[in-house]
Amino acid sequence: MRYIVTGGAGFIGSNLAETPAQHHDVVIIDSLATGPARRTSSTSGIIPRSTRGE
Repeated sequence: MRYIVTGGAGFIGSNLAETPAQHHDVVIIDSLATGPARRTSSTSGIIPRSTRGE
């Protein structure tokens, strides 16, 4: 199963994405404005984009 987590580089989003990343594919979409990409799991794919339509 594949999951998409928006805001996954922030504190809450990175912790939220970590559990399913152990058994499933997780894609993270984040603007990286307030959270560093290194906070995400190494098994996750990260897409640096804003979800605000800019």
